[in-house]
Amino acid sequence: MTPSSPHGQLQRLVTQGRLGRLDVPNLESAAQLLEDAQAHARGVDALVVARDWAGALLVAYELGRKAALATLLTHGYRPAGQDGEHAVTFEAADHLLSGGARQALRDARYLRRERNDNMYRQVSVAERDAVEAQGVARAIAANVLPAVARNITGR
Repeated sequence: MTPSSPHGQLQRLVTQGRLGRLDVPNLESAAQLLEDAQAHARGVDALVVARDWAGALLVAYELGRKAALATLLTHGYRPAGQDGEHAVTFEAADHLLSGGARQALRDARYLRRERNDNMYRQVSVAERDAVEAQGVARAIAANVLPAVARNITGR
């Protein structure tokens, strides 16, 4: 295991106290997060149709966050409970995924900043931003959620 390998990067996060190891993967919690994420994926589309741009962005971010956390739990990791848990969740999931699933969550990272700007700085969300978030949500639903489901079922 080299320091730059995915497992080396995960071990670095554990050593830094940003990521914790579970005794066994938490498949029950991961399954609940998967169910929530699937509902969020449908919700983003409904919010875009309803022209609720800020809601679509918020739910798209939650979809990504729950997909990333479910990924960690199925591999026996969890955030360590410090500031920046959302960021470390996305970072660690990046080391556990590959291909389209990895790219979908990478694309979702910017949603946190957009969500924070809307919630805490009263920056309006434009239609184009919501439609872009919808595209990211669809990529997560198509790539990350099936990977999580396979990790839960073992198939």
